[in-house]
Amino acid sequence: MMENVNLQKLEKLKTILKNYGKICIGFSAGIDSTVLLKVASEVDGENFGIFVNSDFITEKDRQEVKEFTKEMKIVTLNINVFLEDEIIANPKNKCKFCKAKVFYEMIKEGEKLGAENFADGLNIDDLQEYRPGIESSNKLGIKHPFVEAGITKEEIYAIARHYNLKNQNKLSNSCLATRIEEDTKITKEKLNTVEVLEKFLLNLGFLGTRVRVKENGLYIELRNFENIDGDKLSLIYETFKKYHKEVYLNLGLYQK
Repeated sequence: MMENVNLQKLEKLKTILKNYGKICIGFSAGIDSTVLLKVASEVDGENFGIFVNSDFITEKDRQEVKEFTKEMKIVTLNINVFLEDEIIANPKNKCKFCKAKVFYEMIKEGEKLGAENFADGLNIDDLQEYRPGIESSNKLGIKHPFVEAGITKEEIYAIARHYNLKNQNKLSNSCLATRIEEDTKITKEKLNTVEVLEKFLLNLGFLGTRVRVKENGLYIELRNFENIDGDKLSLIYETFKKYHKEVYLNLGLYQK
């Protein structure tokens, strides 16, 4: 990652945010939305974030949001994703429907609080990935200030260090629903399995792991596996088999 913040781009970002008027940021406690809300708050103390909470969010992220509410203006909004059949059916483009729901509710609540514009943490690098949710955000008029300013993921991390944010080293993450095999129904039980087992692996020292729930078993993807040994493998297997009789470890295969 780059060590020094690009001050020219940071100033451009601030100018873009000023021109939006009072703005509401879609907040998740991820590195992108945290940096964006921090800068937006510096530009205008009336700017705020909305955290849309659902069963797709981990308890760890909820606690991080709670911590950030001590430093920035953040409103929490609860939604029930299990009322949305298009999302729970879990098609490949489920993010399109999920983002539409999340941003619709965010806009409705944000307008009550006086927001003139709404923005997310989409950055230049995200445009190179398959992100069906972008279509929904664009239709709803969500702004993408990082994209407008030409800011990359590395530059976001640099800005986070510039402000000494507590999550400046936080790895990219996606919601729990992305771990469920496409075209298989999302259930609370599956989401809980993912959250419990990923937390278990994190406590063993494996950062940024993914646990995929598929019809034929549980698939483990490790970002770092240099410190794995026989004892840890046995412990992992004994723990995972409580949730499914088939457990697969994919070394060197890691997907966002």
